[in-house]
Amino acid sequence: MSLLDALILGVVQGLTEFLPVSSSGHLVLVQALLGVQPDGITFEVFAHVGTLLALLVAYRSTVLRLIRGVWALPQLSRGGPRDRETADDLRLLGLLLLASVPAGLAGILLKPQIDRLFGSVELVGWMLLLTGGLLLVAERRARPAAAPVDPQQAARLSAGQALLMGIGQALAILPGLSRSGTTLSFGLLARLDRADAANFAFLMAIPAIGGAFLLTLVDLAQTGSPLEGTLLVGAAAAAVSGYGAIHALLRLVQRGRLWWFTLYTWAVGAWVLLT
Repeated sequence: MSLLDALILGVVQGLTEFLPVSSSGHLVLVQALLGVQPDGITFEVFAHVGTLLALLVAYRSTVLRLIRGVWALPQLSRGGPRDRETADDLRLLGLLLLASVPAGLAGILLKPQIDRLFGSVELVGWMLLLTGGLLLVAERRARPAAAPVDPQQAARLSAGQALLMGIGQALAILPGLSRSGTTLSFGLLARLDRADAANFAFLMAIPAIGGAFLLTLVDLAQTGSPLEGTLLVGAAAAAVSGYGAIHALLRLVQRGRLWWFTLYTWAVGAWVLLT
């Protein structure tokens, strides 16, 4: 794989990881168009590093507050004072852990079966059509857009709403079914505020992508693959494009423009199935 191939695949990974169009599906398609096969699991690891870095930078304030909440747990367990901010931080952390359970179980129990599906371009086409349908229904059922809120306000979710979004994330293990699109759609269908649904969907991605990174890192350590320039280029491209995609999607969600992605995913899905 050349540096240009790595750059293109990194940009595609960063954009499609967060825009509701399916990163797994687009990587399968772009690899086929370029006629390249990335360096196996090694490229996947470094692409995840890039997208994870984009998330951590975009939500750095919230992540730091969550870390402070965890740091305060020993003191709270000894009966120390608990302020409202710390309580909200711990509640948000608990909701994120709850939402991560379905995808975690699916990833562990179904990984061999899911891996076999990633070579099916036809499945990608059908799942892209399903992604578009979910986005359209969610946009039509969503509450009116409100003023943007602090990501920490996602702690207002109920446990049931968080679990529903977690189930959506588990379903998105299928190639072609967008993780961000599915979780966001499930949140909007659960009547969450647009900003709360979008922010929680992105925050959910931190443990999801981090967990996937750790699993593939174990495999990478076993193969002993060397560090190459193409991997660093791919990671950097994924980080920069991913950061831009996060902010772009937040604005589009607030403006009620998710249906744009319905048109795109339906067009690409139909093209895949008809060619």
